[in-house]
Amino acid sequence: AMHGPAAMVRMASLGLATMHTSCCRRTWEATKCFSSLLSWCRLERGKQPAWQSTGQSGAGAAGITASWGTATAAGTLFGGSSAVMVACGGVHMLVLTAVGLVWSCGRGADGRLGHSDMADQLLLTPVAAFLCERFGVAQIVMVAAGGHHSVALGAEGTVWTWGWGRFGRLGHNDEEERFVPTLLASEALGGDAAVLVAGGGYHTVAVTSQGALWVWGYGMYGQLGLGDKTNRLVPARVGTEASFEGSQVLTAVCGEAHTLAVTKDGILWSFGAGERGALGHNDQNDRLVPTRIDAQHFGDANIVSVAAGQLHSAAVTEEGALYTWGDAEGLGHADEQARLVPTAVASRLLQGARVGRCHSLPPLIALAFAMGTHARLGSAAPTGAAINGRRSRRQQGKAPAADNGKDCEYISMPGELVQRVVE
Repeated sequence: AMHGPAAMVRMASLGLATMHTSCCRRTWEATKCFSSLLSWCRLERGKQPAWQSTGQSGAGAAGITASWGTATAAGTLFGGSSAVMVACGGVHMLVLTAVGLVWSCGRGADGRLGHSDMADQLLLTPVAAFLCERFGVAQIVMVAAGGHHSVALGAEGTVWTWGWGRFGRLGHNDEEERFVPTLLASEALGGDAAVLVAGGGYHTVAVTSQGALWVWGYGMYGQLGLGDKTNRLVPARVGTEASFEGSQVLTAVCGEAHTLAVTKDGILWSFGAGERGALGHNDQNDRLVPTRIDAQHFGDANIVSVAAGQLHSAAVTEEGALYTWGDAEGLGHADEQARLVPTAVASRLLQGARVGRCHSLPPLIALAFAMGTHARLGSAAPTGAAINGRRSRRQQGKAPAADNGKDCEYISMPGELVQRVVE
């Protein structure tokens, strides 16, 4: 069975194009373009991952059994809605559906599943708070799972947390557990709306509409980026407007004890625990403040997407190249060597595909992709292709047009062949 980056790209080449993927130490998930949810995990150290479609007979943190199964229609699993996002914690999983509801399964200790108790859930189960008065009319648009806690982002920029509260990772100015989703104070992020949330082993981060990065929770290794090793019980802003060389933060992710942030100019920054080279600075030193990763490691390309694991990290450039670094396990380089700096995953290991960019798909399942940093879909056409007798702006060497729906490959396709995968 394939696993790691090759498996993810192989899914796309088979037409199982992913809307969102998530990974932790032992579990991977992916939502397919037809809204089924696939999950697989390493059951025991040294064994190959087991693939399984999440269904009503599933079990455990990955919502699966140890045996093979058939794909489950979204109408059966999520009440007719589509699965649009998954998030993996240490031993639990969250799934967000298109109607803004959250489902969870796995270990229930500390209330991380949000079901008002600590019971484990062997099947994906809707978080009741999203169905009733606790959330009011808030629609959830993003979920994140930490080691022992969960985070949700509302459409209006509100942030909800629940689970184990030790070290202040929930952001409620205490260290108490929360067994149901609990709203952060309105002033918690300086009064700004959040547009992204992420959860680490013991800390949490949020990015606001103003491009500010806020952090809270465990700070022992510098993963909060505040210049010290002090825990924070409430959100604290990283730096000032002049931080990150004056550029706004676009996206951020949390590892076990480190944090990665990408700014609007495509620069990648890291801070926290540097063990095994997880920060990408050619050493194993911790960093207490955001430190820029040398762009030469990425061929001076802009970064558009990042991910962080327990002791390793990954980044994707705007050209679709995948780079990984840190602990050898999980890097995808077909060897057992750690990497202290970002290293490109060989094209052959990705079966020649680019990550997160438009590439060949069977014509009956033609899709348009967009990274989270791009405002529209279909901004890149296959090499040499012309649309309605003319070339796209990108083919002409011009910058992408404004978000006006022009020059996009997908507008020339029949509507039934186009599916929006990621905004």
